[in-house]
Amino acid sequence: MTFLRSFAILLFLGQSITAFSQQTIPFVMCYEDRQLLPYFVGSGKQVPKENPGVSIEVLRILDQERPEIAISFRREPWKRCLALLETGDVSGVIASYKVNRHEIGKYPMEGDAPDESRAFEITRYCLYTKTSSNFAWNGASFENEVALPVAIPLGYSIADLFETNEIKITDVNSSDRGFFLLKNERVSGTATLCESGGQILAQNEEYFDIKENKIPLRTKGSYLLISHQFYEQHTDISQQLWTGIVSINQRIYQEIYQRYVNE
Repeated sequence: MTFLRSFAILLFLGQSITAFSQQTIPFVMCYEDRQLLPYFVGSGKQVPKENPGVSIEVLRILDQERPEIAISFRREPWKRCLALLETGDVSGVIASYKVNRHEIGKYPMEGDAPDESRAFEITRYCLYTKTSSNFAWNGASFENEVALPVAIPLGYSIADLFETNEIKITDVNSSDRGFFLLKNERVSGTATLCESGGQILAQNEEYFDIKENKIPLRTKGSYLLISHQFYEQHTDISQQLWTGIVSINQRIYQEIYQRYVNE
């Protein structure tokens, strides 16, 4: 009887350990609640089930290929996403590199610099102005002064380029809002991701008198920025997530990207 009781206890413990080992680790991704084509589709709190955007599709593939984690999504204003990352209430965001963001999360690094080989994607920022404007970026500096500020989505890292050059900026809640203000001549220009700006121009005939500056303001990597809390608890998995993104990008990123661009 004692033997049977001991055997039953061992069997129960074994099943419990197996079940525990099979539990997935939650990873909460926060991303902007405003449309940013082709990366994020739709606005508001809801995550589209179909055609959610390039970045979300990549993350869903990553979720399928990493059974030890369960990726879920949360949509918030961009600055709110960063604040939630700092407190550990979300696990990750997709963000460009800024030195002060080391305070709120962990980048994939190579020495003292971000490891571009493990970037989520390489992004470009562009300046948009009215076709009649001579305000421009020549690759090193801005040409011609402007009286009105430049509209930039709140929290976008490109703002520092304008601040360094003593050009006033006005924060907007989305790239679309920046183009609206520019169309109505309430700002001198707007700056956003080139791919997003290009799609806004292509899809809105009323912006026929807005042009894209030929030279990008900046080209830089965007990274999966992981909260310090998640990284400290799951360092190996964090490294595997960065590596997994590279694998997906090499295999299928362009196919996904072109599908959205050609729609």
